Amino acid sequence: MKLSAWIAVLGLALEQISCSPDRAARVESARVEYDLIRMFPQAQVVPVQRADGLRPCLIFEFARGGLNRRTLTLIANSEVRFTIERIQSGDRLRFGLAMPFNLGDGAQARVLFQSGARSRMLFQRDLDPARRREDRSWSEVDVPLKDCTGEQGELVLQAQNATGDFTGDWIGFAEPEVVSANP
Repeated sequence: MKLSAWIAVLGLALEQISCSPDRAARVESARVEYDLIRMFPQAQVVPVQRADGLRPCLIFEFARGGLNRRTLTLIANSEVRFTIERIQSGDRLRFGLAMPFNLGDGAQARVLFQSGARSRMLFQRDLDPARRREDRSWSEVDVPLKDCTGEQGELVLQAQNATGDFTGDWIGFAEPEVVSANP
């Protein structure tokens, strides 16, 4: 089924992008080192193609809690890899996190940093908006990258589902950026 058909079937209404006042304040106080949405055309998506024809990762806008945001949305059991030239002292990864649908059995969002043969889990959260009301709005995530300072590697965003039921298992990383507190 094509993406446009999924959206129509699930009754999503796409609205204009809006920015929360909280995010606007954060953006003013930090310098953006890496804007992952802008870097998406150069990123590596795994798998490249899904058997059902859906793209495993896409730029997708959706609303949660009345706030519409632009996201990198991953469908379960896929990942997107971004080349990072060097993590600076004080760098942080910031993004909003939500699933666009109140369907299925949930999924897990993960962020890893891979440098050579070394892989580190930086963030992991289970989401299940069909069963948990608190997962039906945006969560703001701020991940310190101090353990990766000075390193070059890949920042990896993942969506995972261990049960095999992929209904509605889309995870949106809204406005993901690596920011530095040093202006």
